Amino acid sequence: RTTTTSTTTTTTTITGEAEGDDELLDAKEYVHFERRGIEQKQVELDRRGHRVEMRLRMAMAHGEKLEEEQLMREWFELVAQKNILIRQNEELSLLEKQCDLEKEYALVNRRLRNLMATEDHKKNQYDRQQEDHLLKELTDLVAERNIVAQSIHEAELQAEREDEDVKRALQDGKSSSQDDKNCVIM
Repeated sequence: RTTTTSTTTTTTTITGEAEGDDELLDAKEYVHFERRGIEQKQVELDRRGHRVEMRLRMAMAHGEKLEEEQLMREWFELVAQKNILIRQNEELSLLEKQCDLEKEYALVNRRLRNLMATEDHKKNQYDRQQEDHLLKELTDLVAERNIVAQSIHEAELQAEREDEDVKRALQDGKSSSQDDKNCVIM
C-alpha cells in the first residue's frame, strides 16, 4: 500500500493480492466518506459566499472602499477554497477509477492464474484463446491504471501551482474581479 499526500487530499494506491478486496473496500469507503465531507464543506462555503456577496454589494453601493477591499479578499479566499474542494472531488474520482481498475485487475489475474494452472496438454483451443484474451486484458488494465496514476500526479502538480497562484494573489491583494460590480461568488 503506497500513500501519496498532496496539498489537497490524500491519494491511496492499493496493491497486493491477499488483502486486495478488503483494501479496495476500504478505499471505496474512504472515497464515499470524503465526498460527503466535501459536499458539506461546499454547502457551508456557498452560505458564506452568499453572505459575503450581499455585504460586498452593500459596500460597493455605499462606496465603502476599505470594507469593499476586505470583502473582495474574503470572497477571493472563498473562491479559492471552493476550487480546492472541486480539485479534491476530481482526485477522489480518479482514486475511485483506480480502485475499480485494481479490482478488475485482481479478478482478471485470478482467472488467468486458474487457466494457467491447467497443464498445456490438457488445454483446448478455447482455453488458449481465453488465456491470450486475459493476458491482453491485463495489459490493457495496467496501461489504463498507469494513465490514471499519471492523471493523479498531474492533478497534484496543478493543485500546487494553483495554490501558489492564490497565495501570490492574496499577498498582492489583487483580484481581476475587483472592478466588477456584478460579481457572483458561487
